[in-house]
Parts: sequence; C-alpha cells; structure tokens
Amino acid sequence: MGRNFAAHEAEPVVIVDENVADKYWPNGNALGQRLRMADTEAPDRWYTVVGVVAPVKQGNLAQMPTKETVYWHYEQRPRSSTVIALRTVVPPGQLAGAIGAAITALDPEVALYDVQTMDDRVASSLGAQRTPMVLALVFAGVAFVVAVIGIYGVLAWAVSQRINEIGLRMALGARAADIGRMILGQGGRLVAIGLVVGVAGSLALGRVLASQLDRVGAFDPAVLAVTVVGLGGAALVASWLPARRAARIDPLEALRKE
Repeated sequence: MGRNFAAHEAEPVVIVDENVADKYWPNGNALGQRLRMADTEAPDRWYTVVGVVAPVKQGNLAQMPTKETVYWHYEQRPRSSTVIALRTVVPPGQLAGAIGAAITALDPEVALYDVQTMDDRVASSLGAQRTPMVLALVFAGVAFVVAVIGIYGVLAWAVSQRINEIGLRMALGARAADIGRMILGQGGRLVAIGLVVGVAGSLALGRVLASQLDRVGAFDPAVLAVTVVGLGGAALVASWLPARRAARIDPLEALRKE
C-alpha cells in the first residue's frame, strides 16, 4: 500500500513491512502514521509512513519472514556502506572490473567488495540446508537399491516355493511365457501398490517441504514422472529375473520333487 520513496523527500518518511503495520496499527491503516527512531543523531525526529510492503527474509532464504523491518530513505538516514544490485545480460563475472572502475572514477576512496552473483548468494544462503538434503538424497539412493533388491528377493523366494506348482501348471499345458507373465504380474502389482502409496505420500508432504525450502514447489510433475519411471522400471527388471527363472523350470524335474 502507499508509495515508494521519491528521489528526494521534503519530510522524514519511512516504509514499513506488514509485520510492523500489524503490530503497531492492527486495527487501522498504517499509512500516514508516524514513528520515531530512538538514536543519538535525531532523537526527536518523527517519520511518516508512506508505504507498506510485504515482509522479506532477512538472514537467509530458509528462515520465515517474521522480522519487523523499517526502510529508511537513503538521504535521511545514510549508511556507511551500501549494496548495489545490477541486472545484466552479459556474464556477471565480466562486470566486476568495469563496476570497480566506475566507482573509483566517482570516488577513489570508496571500496568495492563482496562482489557475487545472485546465484552464488542464494547458494551461500542455503548452505546450511544443502548438507541435510544431500544426506537425504544419499539415503534415498540407498532406499532405492534396497527396494529393488527386496522385490527381487521376495519374488525369487516365491518362485522357489512354487516350483512344484509351476511344474504342474506346465505339465497341464501352461507355456513358459504364461509362467513368466504370471510371476511378472505379481511383481508388477507390488510395484504398482508401492508407487501409488509413494506418490500419494509425496503429494501430501510436498507442501511441508515447499514451506521449508526455497524455490521448491509442492508438486513437480517432471521430478515425480522421473521417479515413477525410474523406480518402476528398476523394480520391473528385478521382477523379470525371477519370472525368467520360473519360465525355465523343467516340469519333469519339478514333478519328481513333489
């Protein structure tokens, strides 16, 4: 609400975020209200609120935007340092020298430091969250391998327990392809049930992850599709190996064991 700062302001003005507005003026409009900053420079100066903006994340991108923020006009409350954000269509790394030269030409005593691209700053801000995410990815990979091995083990054990049944089926006319499809179908059902439960769980927990991680949506069709296809394909391969073994069972040998 309200307006942005003008290049030059005749009266002391500020812009506050919604956290400040809700705390100090919960029942009315913050625009036009006045506040004072207790400091030694101008303890009796009152500032008029001319704008209200949404709260932002201060320390890093992982925190919630709960900090109360007041924005001051750069002429009315100058700081010893400032931040310049530059948008460019050329690689940002090529501009550091040109920016430094331009600043030196304006004032040789002004130092340019801490030059980073926005991608670098985002990565640095999320550094504390990256390690747990990498660890979670490693655990997910281990879980993937264990799941595939588990499916193979369960179906291989099921085939070993049904050798007599499979031999009888083949003796009564079942073809090797029929036996393979039967075992593969059992594995497919296990995979389908697991994928349905997993997809439902990911959709339910997606909102939780989206609230904790920057630039992560509650639903990503591409990631979900890759996961379903990758896990489903690997699980079906694990199911195919016992199915092939079952299809090669000699019915006479199986019946002799009965």
